[in-house]
Amino acid sequence: MTALTQWKPGESANPAGRPARSAAMVEGLAPHRDALLTKLIELGKAGDTKALRIIFDRIAPPLRAESPPVHIPKLIEARTMPEKAIVIIDAVADGSISPDVAERLLGALAHAGQIIELERLARDVDELKLRDLI
Repeated sequence: MTALTQWKPGESANPAGRPARSAAMVEGLAPHRDALLTKLIELGKAGDTKALRIIFDRIAPPLRAESPPVHIPKLIEARTMPEKAIVIIDAVADGSISPDVAERLLGALAHAGQIIELERLARDVDELKLRDLI
């Protein structure tokens, strides 16, 4: 680890992967699945809140916010990342999109910028290697 809370790139916090006993546990419970589910439902009907939580977490997981597709015509025309960010912020200001949609779009824009920058850096490193400078 590079710091107390950071792993080196490519280093796994769990290099051995999922323990084999997980698969064995699932396999061992499989024949009892229906009986266990029936019991869980009985407990839930009797008021066992832990059983109810398990049931609802499985059949009705928390909803994720989903937004309809948005169309921002000026976004296509914007050439640079800062221009695109301004167009997104302007779309919030004029009510075309909601702030949460803008936040996701700006996050995607930031990630795209990082990808572009990494590609540029990789090309620069390759060029320096060709010149025998590194």
